[in-house]
Amino acid sequence: MVINKSDFRLKQTIQDNLMLLGYLAEKNDVTLDYQHDDNAPKFINQDPVKLSQILTNLVSNAIKFSPNSVVTVSLKVHRPEKNQFEICIADQGIGISDDNKKKLFQEFSQLDDATRAQGSGLGLAITKHILNALNGKITVTSTLGKGTVFCFSLPFEPVEKSYDALVKTVAIDTKLPDLSSKRILVADDNEINRLLLANLLERQFAQVTCVEDGQQATDMAANTRFDLMLFDLRMPNKMGDEALREIRNQPENPNYKTPTVAITAHVAAGEERARHISSFDGYLLKPIDQTQFFTLIDRLLKEHDFSKKPFVTPSQESNGIGSDKSFDYEIAQRSMNADPEFMLIMLSKFFVELPHQLDHVAKLLSQNLWAEAADVVHKTSGSAAYCGTPLLRVIAKQFETTLRENNEQAIADSHEKFKDEIKELLTLEKKIIASLKKPLDEQGA
Repeated sequence: MVINKSDFRLKQTIQDNLMLLGYLAEKNDVTLDYQHDDNAPKFINQDPVKLSQILTNLVSNAIKFSPNSVVTVSLKVHRPEKNQFEICIADQGIGISDDNKKKLFQEFSQLDDATRAQGSGLGLAITKHILNALNGKITVTSTLGKGTVFCFSLPFEPVEKSYDALVKTVAIDTKLPDLSSKRILVADDNEINRLLLANLLERQFAQVTCVEDGQQATDMAANTRFDLMLFDLRMPNKMGDEALREIRNQPENPNYKTPTVAITAHVAAGEERARHISSFDGYLLKPIDQTQFFTLIDRLLKEHDFSKKPFVTPSQESNGIGSDKSFDYEIAQRSMNADPEFMLIMLSKFFVELPHQLDHVAKLLSQNLWAEAADVVHKTSGSAAYCGTPLLRVIAKQFETTLRENNEQAIADSHEKFKDEIKELLTLEKKIIASLKKPLDEQGA
């Protein structure tokens, strides 16, 4: 496993991750409470990306399994002379039995408690694998009917520097822009897309705020000044272009002239394209190409003319290389631009979502709610683009098109292809996860 340690601000890194999970907490009516140890060092040297992965997995599980409650995240420095900190995540869910505790960190395990089954197994196994690589530890205590507490500890190297010195010396990929002073808003209704975009940006030390629909985007933009905004075109409550048009029609809005990029699975030609993206300063197609992504962002941040609204000519969409495959490891790795641990976390979320999306589409079709079904299929297409499942991406895009065109004759056939491909992927799930684990096993050998 590759460890990339760098100097970073511990408190802000934790708070940024909790902010990223704010949408999930709100969705589940959960209050996130963070308790910080004032004796903790301001700056430390560790792997901030892997710390973020651990926090994302443990806190998201706690939120999902204790709706309508409080999840408490606390940081403590128990043994400062040994430079070690501990973070505990306490939920108020149904708890875990002693028998199930033994299965928690086993891959593909299923807990007897049905309501916790989705969060067991792979995600926690990955978390423990990462902690082992960082010389960390994880423990769990739980009481049935009262809740669960996960605690993990990590060693670190103290950093005796001021913030200004830290910014100058922190390790930033010289080929990519330094976003350490930039505030960026990401609006996308797909959780996987939000996490991937946030991960890309936070690796360059941007301060990222995520929202999950167009209305939340306009609300956030009305109150907070951002340096850049990234909007998915198709979102519930308000489409991406509608949200931007509302912002651009308000000269008093703090983001009236903020450069904004449209991100979408596909863009139609001609008049439809002009109608949807003419207000944006550029657009990118999913799956995101890292070079194009950061080239566009760097250009907009450096050259944006606040007296005009420049349009950046987009590159052509991929010709569908590998589109005959159910899963392609290289496409997943390239699309996510992530190390194997993060890919495993994203793929595990992807496989959890697929059956629910399949059932949701079937229910909507039974009620002839084609537009609503198209929105769900659009999410599937977006996730498939990132997760290395090109055949599902192509099938989902075709299915979405038939739904939006109200092509009743073609809908049934497209639906069958959509169902068959998802079922095929679910039968391949363990093999796919094994292929993702192979690089980790080779690194650990």
